[in-house]
Order: sequence, then structure tokens, then C-alpha cells
Amino acid sequence: MNNLSYISSVLSNEKIILKLIKKSDISFWNYQFLGLLSIFFNRGKDFFVITENKIVLLLDDKLIKKSEYLDFSIIKFNSASSILHFVDKENKNRNLNLSRLRLTYEEIQYLKSKLNE
Repeated sequence: MNNLSYISSVLSNEKIILKLIKKSDISFWNYQFLGLLSIFFNRGKDFFVITENKIVLLLDDKLIKKSEYLDFSIIKFNSASSILHFVDKENKNRNLNLSRLRLTYEEIQYLKSKLNE
């Protein structure tokens, strides 16, 4: 199962609490070799999804992180460092760095409003 079909199955089987979808960034080397033409190539997508049970992060259509968490009310987002704190199913504190998502001000405010209530 490829990553896009995986994210589709997650989205269809569970209630989505939070979802961010962005176009992937153009890599430095792609831009150096292809120049402005690289803007027109089909870029991948970045997904950050929190469902009832899981946290899923895909960057450039590649699965980076899939974790099950214990309690949604414990999930916290630190906007200064772009780090998401949560407790997994094994009752261990986990951190997920979201800086590679290149969050905009509006997206940070959205995450803070959903997670730091």
C-alpha cells in the first residue's frame, strides 16, 4: 500500500480532529538543476493529520511518522520550537518536530487553537 492510499484509508476510517495539507517544497538540488522549470513539475504533498487515535505525518508523499496516542487532551504544541508533545499508547512522552512542514503564521494559530485549548 503506498502512502497516499494509506492516508486515504486513515481519513476514511477514523474521525479527523486536525488536518493540514500543503504542497511539498522544491529541493535545493532540483532548483539548481532545473531552475525555474522545477516550479512547474508535479510536486508531492505534505500531510499532517490527527485522528481519534493516530498522529500521521507525510512529507513529500513519504511516511515520516505514524503514532498512536493515549489522550487528545494531553497533546500540546509549542509554537516557538514547532514541536508537538504527546503521550503514546505505551505511556511514553513523545515529541514530533513539525519544522519540516514550514508552517505559516495562520497554520500555527490553527494548531494552537485546536491543541492548546
